[in-house]
Amino acid sequence: MPTKPGHDLRAVGVVWYRKADGPRLRALLADADELPDTYAEWLASAEGLLAQLRRDGIAAERVPLDPDVFSAWCVARGLAPDAQARSRYASEVVAAERRPRR
Repeated sequence: MPTKPGHDLRAVGVVWYRKADGPRLRALLADADELPDTYAEWLASAEGLLAQLRRDGIAAERVPLDPDVFSAWCVARGLAPDAQARSRYASEVVAAERRPRR
């Protein structure tokens, strides 16, 4: 079934951190020890992931991850602030942005 223009069912969100938020995120995230040691390392990895998804034909979008917004989002859903929650958060943000307006 064809999709409407601008509505890509394969769109994914990639969480995007600001360097300035690094210390707050490390204090918040349950799996902070699994993140790269430096922002530069994380950025290179995230840019590589974004490029690979796009090469694979997947509409990938950066989803800013504000520590306060993400923390409140996790609390509201009873989720630990970990990789699985970040992925779900990014997916929900992209889905909401792509939802047709009435």
